[in-house]
Amino acid sequence: MHCCARICVVLFAAVACGTLTSAGKTSNINCTSDGYFCINEKTYVWCDPENMDQVPTTWTCENGPICMCGLALGAAGPCRWDYSKPEVNLTCTGDAGAVFGDWSELPTTLSSDIYARASSSHVQYVLYMDSQTWRNQLSTLMNQSFYDQESLRNIPANEDGTAAPCSLHPPFTSDSNPSQMWIGKSSKNSIRLPDKYTGMFLAYAQDQYGINPSVLMAVMSEDSGANVKTGSDYSSSFVVPNEDDHYSCSGTCSDFYDIDADELSTLASVLAVRSDVRQGGEAPVYLSHNWYANQQWAEYMRANYTMHVDRSVVLAALDFHMLHTIVFSLDGVGMRTSWEKRTRVQRDQLEAVAVVYAYSEGLFTTSFGSNSSLAKCPAAKDPARFCGLSAGGYVSEVMTSCQALDQADEVYDYDITWADVQYFVQQLQATYPYMTVGTISLDWAQILSDANEAFTSLHVHRIAVDSTYAGISFRYDFRALLAVLRVNLPEREPLTGPSFEAIDHHFYGIWLTDEAVADSAQWPLSSCSLAGSHLNACGAKTATSAAQAVALPSLVLLCFLALLVNW
Repeated sequence: MHCCARICVVLFAAVACGTLTSAGKTSNINCTSDGYFCINEKTYVWCDPENMDQVPTTWTCENGPICMCGLALGAAGPCRWDYSKPEVNLTCTGDAGAVFGDWSELPTTLSSDIYARASSSHVQYVLYMDSQTWRNQLSTLMNQSFYDQESLRNIPANEDGTAAPCSLHPPFTSDSNPSQMWIGKSSKNSIRLPDKYTGMFLAYAQDQYGINPSVLMAVMSEDSGANVKTGSDYSSSFVVPNEDDHYSCSGTCSDFYDIDADELSTLASVLAVRSDVRQGGEAPVYLSHNWYANQQWAEYMRANYTMHVDRSVVLAALDFHMLHTIVFSLDGVGMRTSWEKRTRVQRDQLEAVAVVYAYSEGLFTTSFGSNSSLAKCPAAKDPARFCGLSAGGYVSEVMTSCQALDQADEVYDYDITWADVQYFVQQLQATYPYMTVGTISLDWAQILSDANEAFTSLHVHRIAVDSTYAGISFRYDFRALLAVLRVNLPEREPLTGPSFEAIDHHFYGIWLTDEAVADSAQWPLSSCSLAGSHLNACGAKTATSAAQAVALPSLVLLCFLALLVNW
């Protein structure tokens, strides 16, 4: 469903060349013809036709524009807002790096010349675990009355008792649910988990990125149908015939999510630490848009993400995480204008529709903008049907399927064995190819050791409650185990680099203040964190926007707070 509108690069208006500043050093390039040669997205050399025998100096595109061309001819230089080619007074051949490419100096720490935004903290509260005290916290959690309470789950409904619409974040009935995992299994449709391991990654997507599993399930059903049970028997829990089987498309299915490799210019902002461009070592802070164009990205993504059902959930969650930050946080999109007029349930619906629409049709369409149909959408109207956000019926189909899952009478529960946890950690590790991400050193042996200790404690509790379990419960225990795992994992990714800078400051306007998803007064524990954060956001038991603002990703080092650009 993704269309070319997703590619922000073709829609930026061309403006004057950015400030060009000498990097103060000569390059190792020997000029063979005159012109501007972009080495990467930020730097270029100029081969002067009158001084071809001299080693050229490296220059930098400053203040936002990027270096566009493998070879650029023209008086204005190669730094442009507009990626589209050819351009007036600029003959452009190839992408940056196509002639002289150098990706060896991808930045690994934030600095004043790297644009960075913390991701939106408009996400739900989740369990908070401290690296030093998580064992006591886990023990305390298992002794809470709600921990094994089957009746804790209430099906979300409107004030008049009708079914509440789909929500981008877990529905409002989850606001007081710290530990149970609720993935619906509806008797009204044939959407099922492909296998039980997919459920584990949907739980990760929920507590790391704040995405309702029902949304990702519904999107997968529309994009590939891989999680749609064939036939008329809806009683089975999984697409695979046996609970412990792994789903495999065996080369006969398409990608699980329709995330096209050539449309990743904005997703590049959050994929840097999840892309193996260095083969270990320290993760880069951001990757160049043009890096993707020159590094056979499609083949890499297909081999490492899109054809693996578990990792594809991670990729889709990263995509939704990035889109959500832009749609919710930038005033020029127009969503917040309508959002402010709505009730909690209506806000959740509008947010889901807007982000799913952006996922399908792209960020740069006439449906978005300060005077768009989205900005003028009446509170009483279904935004997918009446506010220009249908995407040819795609969004409505996703919302209908998502609602059915949220409304399901039954939710998934199944045995999670230690072997299942080992598999989960192994697959998650494949999406973190670096030893260091920001300030986090990824010690997978320690992560597994802590996971094993937590699993043992949870298993003892579980068999005391119900001796039929061989391991732990997916519904009642897995989020607690995830909370322990997340202690030693990076926080949710910030949005960094020139591609996002152009979207942020120069296309969709000023940055809006985050608003809380839920009221922390409903949270039943004395501590909590926001999805994907390591910080305790409930210490003061308030849900103010100031409390949310502390949830910066680990890549955004506290000592660099002053360097985050505030427009």
